[in-house]
Amino acid sequence: MEPRITLYPLVFASQRFASWEIARSLCLGLRIRVRVDGVFVKTGEKVSIEGIPAKVNFSHDVVNFQLLNGEKTHLVGGDNALVEDVSAERITITLD
Repeated sequence: MEPRITLYPLVFASQRFASWEIARSLCLGLRIRVRVDGVFVKTGEKVSIEGIPAKVNFSHDVVNFQLLNGEKTHLVGGDNALVEDVSAERITITLD
C-alpha cells in the first residue's frame, strides 16, 4: 500500500497506535522524524524529545520504540510505561 503523504504530520495520543504507524513507515522506507511529549518514567519530569525512530518492539503486552536523539537513545512507552525511559502522552510523526 502506497503511503498517503498528504496525511502527514500524524498526531497520536496513543503510543500503541503511533508505534504501529512508525513500524509501517519504516517498512515502507519512509524517512520520518518523531516528536514525543511526555514524562521521564523515573522522575516524572515533563519532557519533549525529537529524533529518528530506530526500532519498534512488539512483545506480548509490551510495545515500545527506540528514538535516537543526538547521541542518546530513548526507549518510549505508553501510559503504563515501566521499563521505558519515557512515558508518551503525545506523539507526532513527520516526514523528514
